[in-house]
Amino acid sequence: MTKTTMLLAASMFAAATGTAFAAWEPALINTTTNTIFQAETAGKSGNVKACFQQTVTVNTFQWTHTQTGNTRGTFDETTVSDQVQVDNSLCEPA
Repeated sequence: MTKTTMLLAASMFAAATGTAFAAWEPALINTTTNTIFQAETAGKSGNVKACFQQTVTVNTFQWTHTQTGNTRGTFDETTVSDQVQVDNSLCEPA
């Protein structure tokens, strides 16, 4: 049987029985978001001239079997936002 014939037979079986074949799919199990502030200061005075904000989000996924629910392995997807200028007060000490 060629690969094409096997795939066609599998598709016909799934269509005839209404049964989908099981697969491993990623399931989101955790999200962590961190906000980073970076100050640009003026010389010796240390006064804030400009304040920039950036957000980093890490989504952690776990491979999960669609029929059994068994799990194996994880992977992370990291997203970093563009750095944007924000109000200087956000970078000043409390």
